[in-house]
Amino acid sequence: MNYLRNVSACLALIALCLISLPGHAADLTGHKIISLVSPAGEKVEIGEIELRPRYGGYGFEVSFKRDAFKEIYMQETNFLCLLGARRDICHFPFPPGDYSPDDSSGFFTAGDLKELEYALLFVHKRPAPAEIDINLFNGMYYRLTVVGNRIEGTVYGVNFNHFVVSNEKEKYPLKPSDLDPVDLRDERFPHLVIE
Repeated sequence: MNYLRNVSACLALIALCLISLPGHAADLTGHKIISLVSPAGEKVEIGEIELRPRYGGYGFEVSFKRDAFKEIYMQETNFLCLLGARRDICHFPFPPGDYSPDDSSGFFTAGDLKELEYALLFVHKRPAPAEIDINLFNGMYYRLTVVGNRIEGTVYGVNFNHFVVSNEKEKYPLKPSDLDPVDLRDERFPHLVIE
């Protein structure tokens, strides 16, 4: 009788474990390419990311493809910028003033990609000489989601002054209410993809 009870308990435990496993969740582990995507669907590779399983999520290391960018000195910092006829897109370091583009690392889960989103902040500006410096009001925040075995993002406008001058001690001070929807048709790169 005890034997049958033990076997039943073991089978119930196994069934519970199988039910709780996310069978539909794709494994993101490995080396992937980070691309910005134009409205026409053209991809511009801007970096690489290494994803490793860690604590129920993923540790990541981002390395930007420096040959895709031009390094421009603005506001006492070198920014990596994608030059364009109408708009330059520059990677914005976080935390501000700690610019180390080849050392963007952290951790995320499928339900909370905030740390990866902050590693992929950008700001746009008009090409020089129209604008020779960045304007923190022109921030670009890619809201990321896991879709199958890739990560997709849609751009939102954001005023980076919120955390540059913030007295708050929060690690990630931007709130969803700080993100402004933009007309994606007018954006040079309305989407970001990691695949």
